[in-house]
Amino acid sequence: MKAIEKLITLLFILFYFNSFAIQINGYNSTHDRFINYPANPSENVDYILASYNGISSVGWRATKPQFSMTLIHPQFLLAAHHASPAIGETINFMNNNGVLKSYTVAAVHRINDGINDTDLALVELSMPIPSTDNINSVSIGSVAVNQTVYPYGKFARTGIESITHINYPFTDANGILGVNTGIAFEYIINSAQPDEAYSEGGDSGSPTFIIENSSLKIVGVRSVLQTLTAGMSLIGYRTLDVCVSCYQTQIDQIISDYEIVDLSIAPKILLKGAYDSNSGLMRDDLRINHALDLINSPYADQLTTTLAIFNTGGTDGAGNPNDDIVDWVWVELREEQDNTASVASRSALLQRDGDVVEIDGRSTLTMRQKRGNYYIVITHRNHLGVMTETAISFSE
Repeated sequence: MKAIEKLITLLFILFYFNSFAIQINGYNSTHDRFINYPANPSENVDYILASYNGISSVGWRATKPQFSMTLIHPQFLLAAHHASPAIGETINFMNNNGVLKSYTVAAVHRINDGINDTDLALVELSMPIPSTDNINSVSIGSVAVNQTVYPYGKFARTGIESITHINYPFTDANGILGVNTGIAFEYIINSAQPDEAYSEGGDSGSPTFIIENSSLKIVGVRSVLQTLTAGMSLIGYRTLDVCVSCYQTQIDQIISDYEIVDLSIAPKILLKGAYDSNSGLMRDDLRINHALDLINSPYADQLTTTLAIFNTGGTDGAGNPNDDIVDWVWVELREEQDNTASVASRSALLQRDGDVVEIDGRSTLTMRQKRGNYYIVITHRNHLGVMTETAISFSE
């Protein structure tokens, strides 16, 4: 077997940048997630994973539907780097109601193990997928030798396999043999079992799942096919996945750096035209005399609130009068390196004491953006705008 392993190692480099498509022993319709994929896909009720939560996490490149990738966070997918999509490319998903949804790629982050680049990539979407789109993300599972796994591949087909190796060598982008961690499952031709699977061209980036508590978890991302030989005879195939849990730390760090979250901000401004120096508060003449006119924001996003927000002291009429609403304002976050570049903006409400708050008239204002340092800019329809002197750090 040692001689065979040496030959396999050489073939590994030759096969590294090929793509692979799943082949299943005893293939039948239960192995297909969809009917009529990719032209007009619909869910196959007989699919072997149909009853498990999480299958909607697997999306595919709209222009190259043989390449799948897996949602592990509302904004991020795992893929094989050598088959990863381009920025601006569209990724399709079938949601839990059988409705096709599409999203845009914003960036691709290659995972590095601290020494070499791996064939694992984290694909960033331009915005998080909202929960109302009814698409699951899956968590990352741990792996063990002899564990039953479900490799998913080209044409959205799924087989059943058993892990035979962990910590198998991988290579970096230049084909240099490294020690990046991977998992493998083997298909021996003369002893293949029903539902066993191996890879061929077109399968790169597809997930390998385990089932835990009736839910799917991803353990691997398809990368390489090796041929198993004895002398000059082909005896089978070894499919190699990048081990996902082995790079959990790197994955978590990239998500933390680039995910779009609700940043809480608490700006405070005073409008000179409404300011009363005796009380230290702004007058709320609009609220008192024309509250109905304040329901709709005058700014670009045209947010709408309710008339009750303009009761004295807020919606229940029993709050602090200092928090009565004065008017709408426009709030922006601008880039630290270019304070003319706006990255997020929205309407908000201004209280008499200067607090800028949510459209419920009370809650802390939030803005959707990545964690980082931003200038805050606030403008009003009848006043000059203001901007913070320096960029402010936001982590949540």
